[in-house]
This record gives sequence, structure tokens and C-alpha cells, in this order.
Amino acid sequence: MMTAQYWLHQSGRKDTEMWNKQWERVDRFLKKWKLIERGDHILLGISGGADSVCLARYFLAKRESLALNLYAVHVNHMLRGDEAKRDEEFVREFCRQWNIPLHVEYRDIKKESREKKCSEEEAGRLARYECFTNYARQHQCSKIAVAHHQNDVAETILFRMIRGTGVQGMAGILPVNGEIIRPFLCLSREEIIDVLKELKQDYVDDSTNKCEEYSRNYIRHRILPEMEHINKKATVHVSELGMQMQELLAYITPKMDALYKEKLVQMANCFWKNRYFMRWICLNKRKSCGECFLKHVDIKKIFHLYILSSFLRSWGIRKENSRIVLIMFSQERQEKDWF
Repeated sequence: MMTAQYWLHQSGRKDTEMWNKQWERVDRFLKKWKLIERGDHILLGISGGADSVCLARYFLAKRESLALNLYAVHVNHMLRGDEAKRDEEFVREFCRQWNIPLHVEYRDIKKESREKKCSEEEAGRLARYECFTNYARQHQCSKIAVAHHQNDVAETILFRMIRGTGVQGMAGILPVNGEIIRPFLCLSREEIIDVLKELKQDYVDDSTNKCEEYSRNYIRHRILPEMEHINKKATVHVSELGMQMQELLAYITPKMDALYKEKLVQMANCFWKNRYFMRWICLNKRKSCGECFLKHVDIKKIFHLYILSSFLRSWGIRKENSRIVLIMFSQERQEKDWF
């Protein structure tokens, strides 16, 4: 691990020496998705791993030019004994050297996992985001920055495909979700490691990331490498597919909402007189009484699917194929039962 003295020496280097083509890509990604603004208060989730440390270095390079106010949270899951203490001490020293206010939270993830009846991985994720939200409010942070990258997106998409998903699931990880921002979705894990090597910045490794009992780790260490035997950029391509799905949904959803407000709301008083709409519902559900069916489902979702069905057929897509596309578009099992 790098010594405090060496960190102090490194901190004297000019920010301009840290910039490279990966930094510029992050800049463009931030502008595209409008993730940060000048003067933002940003909370950084720092585990001590390569991804979060690199993200912290990026925002440190931007701190002065954008007048950013940075804060950090480290969550000790109390699962890995001495290794967890090592990670905590690393993060404490890192934040001390770079003058980032830090809060360390201790959570008994094993106990929370039992109480919530979920995996330790899921309990840890829930605990982290709960801590992030709490301390973001405490420091009046409008943004919470986490370090997901292209490999994480590819793993997420493949994991959802294996379990069964739709178009929304294929969108992967969103660049912005409420106050959560993810500036590194334009970088791969390998590119992040390269940046840290260039900066001569140390980090710590979580040994549980090598445990293939976790589904995501199995995908990371077994499935993705096999895919990269076919194409070295397989991970990047899967991630890019997710971004394309996000752009598709970003375009379609407002259009659907506008049509919903324009058409369905306006004819609220004569809703049941729309025989074409009712016939479409009854045919696809194979029920003679649409009113009974509609008491138990989201009208807005039905309308979206109705419009999308008409939209697909306007392109010349046959009825049978349009149903397949609509099933892919549906994410919940109840929606699949409509067809």
C-alpha cells in the first residue's frame, strides 16, 4: 500500500498532468447526461477499490475548476474481519490526504441479511444506498456519485437476461437515477486500472469479488471472458447495447405519456365507448369483459402497449411478431399474461 508521504508528494502535482483521453471521455459523458453542475455538493461512495478511488480522483481533479464540494462515505459491512479494517484505514488515509470530509458507517450485513431474508450481497447494497441517502441529506448533497462502469453494465444485463427480462431490463444501469449519478459508465474496468497506474494511485482489493458463488462474480470471471474469446470488445458491446436501449426508452416513454394524456384523459367520460380500444384488450386477454380486467391493472401501461402495438403494425410488422415485441417490452409477469 502506498505510504502517506508518497501521497503527499503526489498531491503536489498539477491537475493537468492527470488528464488523459479517459478523463475527456468522462467529461463528454457528464455533459451528455447533464450529471453535474458548477458548485454541486457531491457525496462519494468510497470502498477503497479501484473503481471508487478512481472516481474520487476524477472529482478531485474537477473540484477547483467547478467549485465542487466533496464529501465521502465508507460502509464497513463487518463481514471480512481484518481485511475490512484494512479497507477502512485505506479510505481514511486517502480522504485525509485529499482533504475530503469522511463518514464511516458500520453495518452488520450478516444480521441484516437474515432480518430482510435476502442475500448478503443484496443486504449490503441496500445498506450502502441507505447510508448514502442519509449522509447526502446531512451535507445537503444534490448528487451521490457511485463508480459503476461498463463491465458492471454488461454483468447486469447478462444477469437479467439469464433470469428473464424485457427492454427495460436490457437497459442495464442508468447514468442518473434520482440523486444517484454514475459518471464512469463510459469507461471499462481495464481503462480505470490504466488511469490509476498512470496516476500511480494505489487501491485495495475485496477478496469476495473472486468468490464465484455469487452470480455476478460467476458472470464476471467465467461468462464474460468466454464471450471475449469471440470478440475482445464483447463487454463494451453489451454495455453499449444497454445505452442504446436507454436512449430508445428515453424517446418512447415521453411519446407514450403525451399520447396517454392527449387521448385517454380527454376521453375519460366516454372511455368504455372506445370500441377499438376495448376490442384490442379483449382479444389479447381473451376475455369478454374488459371492465373486470381493467380493475386489476394499470390503465396507463395498457394504453402504452396499445399504442406501441399500433405503432409496430404501422411499420408493417405482422400481428404475431408485434406480440413478441410487446412481450419483450413488458417487464412484469402480469403484463406478459396480457398476450
